[in-house]
Order: sequence, then C-alpha cells, then structure tokens
Amino acid sequence: MEIAVADEIVAAYLGRLEAAGAVLPPDRRAELLDEIREHIDRVRASGGAPDEASLRLLLDRLRDPDEIVGAAREGEPVGPPPPWWSESPAWARSPVGRPDDPVSGWRSLRSR
Repeated sequence: MEIAVADEIVAAYLGRLEAAGAVLPPDRRAELLDEIREHIDRVRASGGAPDEASLRLLLDRLRDPDEIVGAAREGEPVGPPPPWWSESPAWARSPVGRPDDPVSGWRSLRSR
C-alpha cells in the first residue's frame, strides 16, 4: 500500500476522532488524540498494518471515534488495546473458536 493512501486513511480517522472529541475539554481531547495517534504510528512502524485491509482492521479495533469519546466522557479508560491483542493468535482474539469456547464445543486441556 502506498504511504500516502495509508496516511489519508489515518488522517480521516483522526479527523473524525477530533471532531467527535469537540465535547471534551481541550486538554483531554489533545491527550486522547496523542494516545491514539501514537498507537497507530507504533503499529505501522512495526509493520503491523502492511496493507489497507489490515490498517482498516487496526482502526476498527480501536473503535468508532464516537465510542472512544463517549468512553472518555464517562471516565472509562480509553486508548489502544492491550499489547497482547495483536500478538496473540487469531483464534485467541476471536470470540468463537477458542479451545475453551463453549459455543464451538472445544474443551481446554486444563478442563480434562
């Protein structure tokens, strides 16, 4: 993916976040934008979003800007997902298909 395209996608997301954050105090809005921007930059620098689809998935995981701002207004912790999120195998991030998931019927080795 071209860097310019990725930059546009990120800029659009951050623009929506900034617009949604207009209801926050200026210091909190700036802090929130910095936290999210730093997380996106870190993931991109590490090669964690090499194409448009993975970049959009990264932004989806961060949540919709309105949700982020809503959580910030309610005093919930806001910021990037925990570091283990992107480092765990896909089945561990999925709500279905984990070895201990009752829906998929798999059983954990610990339960035997």
